[in-house]
Amino acid sequence: MKVHLIFIVLLSFGLSFAFSNVHAAVDCNDLLIVPAVMTSAECTGINDGRLEISVVKVGTQIGPHGDGIGNDSVFINRAIALFKQYLKTGFIVLDPNKEYLIQDKIIIKNQPGVTIQGRGEGTSRSTLKIDLTGNIPGVHIYNSNFSALRKLRFESNQTHTGDAIKIYKSSKVGLHDLDFYGIYNGIRLTLSNNFMASKINIIEPTGQYGFLGIGVDNTQKNSIFTLVDVNGISNNNANFEWIKLGAYSTSYHLYDINLNGGKNGIITSTDTDNHPKYVFATNLHISNTSSDGIHIKSGLDFQFSKFSVINSGGNGIYIDPNFTGGFMISEPLIIDSQEHGIFIGGGEQIQIFQPEIGHNSQATGYAFSSIFVKSGVNKFNVHYGVLGQLRHRDPNDQSTWSKQKYGIELGGTGSIGTNHNYFSVVNVQELHNFYTQNYLYDPAGNWYFDPQPNLFSVKVNDPLKGLPADISLAKDFPESVFFISPGTDTLQAEVDAVCNNGGGTLWLTPGRHSLTEDLEISCNNIRIHGTGRCLKSSECATIFFQSDTSSIKITDKSNVIINDVTIASDTSIGSIIDHTSFAVQLERTHNVELVDNFFKSVGSGVDIKSAVGTKAIINYVVDIKNIGYFLHGTVNDQTDDTTIFRTYMNDQAPDGYGEGILTKIDSHTNNTKLIHTTSIDMKSALVVENTDNAEPENIQGYLIGSDDNTAEGIKLNAGKNIELTNLWISVPENLGTIAYPGIKINGADNVDIANAYLAGNKGHGLHIISGDGFYAYNFMIGFNSQFYDTNNTCSISNYDGIRVELNTSNVVLRGGTSGGLFSGWSPNPQRRGITIKSSSDVFIKGVDLHDNCWSPAWGNPALKQMNPGWP
Repeated sequence: MKVHLIFIVLLSFGLSFAFSNVHAAVDCNDLLIVPAVMTSAECTGINDGRLEISVVKVGTQIGPHGDGIGNDSVFINRAIALFKQYLKTGFIVLDPNKEYLIQDKIIIKNQPGVTIQGRGEGTSRSTLKIDLTGNIPGVHIYNSNFSALRKLRFESNQTHTGDAIKIYKSSKVGLHDLDFYGIYNGIRLTLSNNFMASKINIIEPTGQYGFLGIGVDNTQKNSIFTLVDVNGISNNNANFEWIKLGAYSTSYHLYDINLNGGKNGIITSTDTDNHPKYVFATNLHISNTSSDGIHIKSGLDFQFSKFSVINSGGNGIYIDPNFTGGFMISEPLIIDSQEHGIFIGGGEQIQIFQPEIGHNSQATGYAFSSIFVKSGVNKFNVHYGVLGQLRHRDPNDQSTWSKQKYGIELGGTGSIGTNHNYFSVVNVQELHNFYTQNYLYDPAGNWYFDPQPNLFSVKVNDPLKGLPADISLAKDFPESVFFISPGTDTLQAEVDAVCNNGGGTLWLTPGRHSLTEDLEISCNNIRIHGTGRCLKSSECATIFFQSDTSSIKITDKSNVIINDVTIASDTSIGSIIDHTSFAVQLERTHNVELVDNFFKSVGSGVDIKSAVGTKAIINYVVDIKNIGYFLHGTVNDQTDDTTIFRTYMNDQAPDGYGEGILTKIDSHTNNTKLIHTTSIDMKSALVVENTDNAEPENIQGYLIGSDDNTAEGIKLNAGKNIELTNLWISVPENLGTIAYPGIKINGADNVDIANAYLAGNKGHGLHIISGDGFYAYNFMIGFNSQFYDTNNTCSISNYDGIRVELNTSNVVLRGGTSGGLFSGWSPNPQRRGITIKSSSDVFIKGVDLHDNCWSPAWGNPALKQMNPGWP
């Protein structure tokens, strides 16, 4: 390939930035472009997939004003239109220290993904100043997949009453590192899926909401909505809703959210028939809201863990009578609310594990309680927590005294079995509420209570294990790059040339960068940067395997980054996948990062062998035959410190293809973190093996999902020190011919499982066959044993919620449910809630067993079916 060196000089506030570039010469006449339609500089930017806004020409003016006075939206919209005209993905690069006045909405419509990329930090950041009147979005992404906004600051005038960003019917849109100052509404997402926003700051908004997700009907839902690292302050707008989850919306994931002020931190739709479903949240901090910290008007299957709600103007958490059911609340800290800590007005199967709730009822002393349960609420439990005074009492400081009425207060007569059914309260400590005992009454003695009044403890149990939040979700935008044009087997020479120059960033321009052999990364400190993801390899920078065995190989190298690249084989959707190798192979590497890439129609995704410090962040893996990520090492070189964050793997090919495993961890591995990894229509989400006589150790997983898969959702055939929290494992009753369990453990030791929802599996929900040291808590396990036709009878049910076999020891099960979970779904009931074959050190306490076929277990006391467990 013929290359030449050019220098581009950017002028901004008198400062000059110079950097070298290597790219192929572009003849605009080949594209039938004339100067009146497109300038040579614009043509170069489009073909490179990196268009500097400073070269865009409108009328006779080249480059926008950037002074906050002249209308600059016409320049940005022209840049977007140029990418659309030539069906390319790419980056529109804004300048730092510029304020771009938006007097017409920015619209990305019906085109491949475009990224609007800002520069600068703080007040010098590229700023979009919305100068619109009425309900018009500042930026509108319409029916455009893979689009993104990065490193921008948004401001708004006082006449704007619309969204800063509106996303409609779009997939895999990403927003990263955005600051919103004084805007009306933040981000509205409608009929879209696979959306992610990270590192978002909203300061003093003037409108109605920060984030809104909403669908239209069952065929047009809003789904897979992720917020990470969101910070908000609203001291001057008491009516501002931070996060609104609307009707026809499913699968929301909220991490590391810090919200101060406003009305409600999280609020859901009032639509009882089409409520939001499957909401997962962790590391939330909500304070000083004018109403409730969290207001659940309707919904189904929520999991909230490790969060705090402080000084709410209403209740800490308010659960409306229209809530359907299925709510795991783990390790909440709720203090200083004006009313109740948690108000439960409806729903069923609500589990509260290890709460610290106290010093509420601040509006009126001794009028409100830590937890209030309205009459008619069933299937409720509280396990291992403190309800009451949490701070040391200072006689001169009344704020340190608990002003609550009860620890737990039941509506109606408070009589269990009359107004409430299926209740348990285990190891709940209370101190210095107005009434020393819970307002509970169980005349028949059918339920299980072990409250511990007037005992003070700051922490009553081992804390739930969590995962670190400090993950770099996007790489800094490179200024100096080497442009690489598409070609066949030319990429190796370009990589070698950059390596011979000491490393740097290769910018792959849109199109197929085809390989008939392997691509060897031959140096340290190199980055391969694409132009975004796409479905057609001609539209974005695609590393395209024309050989069935081609791969990107990185061996004995460090500090290598691959981002915003599509990696695919010579296969269209619907065809047989002939590619047999891994798309990327790492061996004895250090600090390799794979960020925001799209793996499509390859044999397997990433082979991580004897590698240290690997990070795979926000990658999509589709149409994969075998394995998404394979972690393994050798006797001399183990794989250590691997992080895989937000990876989806699904099968879009016909039956028989793509039946792979999302993550497989094998021998000689240590310190693996899996965060938000989801496998759909595949085989399994996670498999741990030991094929070389060296147990994988120290595996942490948060939010591992497995749905519609053909085998076990999670299979642990080996491993030591494994912590898995917030799991969702569900398989339809009519899928497959083998009675696979949701989770199978056969040879792993020291396994912790928390906040696990295991339902609808063909076999057992949780099957522990062999090993030592199992700790499962706050689980919802039910409606398993679906191997048989759904006839709702116990005559043929052979599988249990939890089954512990003979070759196991040191098993702890506490704080959960195994049985009929909630109404509305009536599949086969499980045979037993728990079956214990092992007699070696089994401890069960605070586990609710109801609506199963038979008595709880073999070889244990014959308890009543509703009795929650063994002391």
